[in-house]
Amino acid sequence: MRRLVGPLLIAGLILVTSGSVRPSRAQDVTLVSMNSDLFAPIVITINAGATVVWSNDEPDPRNSHNIIIPGLGIESPLVFPGEAWSFTSGAPGTFEYFCDLHEGMVGQLIVQ
Repeated sequence: MRRLVGPLLIAGLILVTSGSVRPSRAQDVTLVSMNSDLFAPIVITINAGATVVWSNDEPDPRNSHNIIIPGLGIESPLVFPGEAWSFTSGAPGTFEYFCDLHEGMVGQLIVQ
């Protein structure tokens, strides 16, 4: 029995490590923080079909944001501190976005 443990252990490790190493679509998520009236990062590059999650990380509970992507006709609801809003991309392109509550709070979404 002792001789079998080594080969079985090696076979198990090979089986476990030989699986797919590509991330699944569920893992294709980009996080954007909204804090101090800024998007971070400002420029996001993603693949078509990927998801972007904007998270309001403001310490002030009264400081809400929204995300407007005019080129896609998208307007999020208000996102309050501690909340998040997500968007799953479609067609490739470069799209400017902004928060219409805070002048100068802008970003760019590049979908490949």
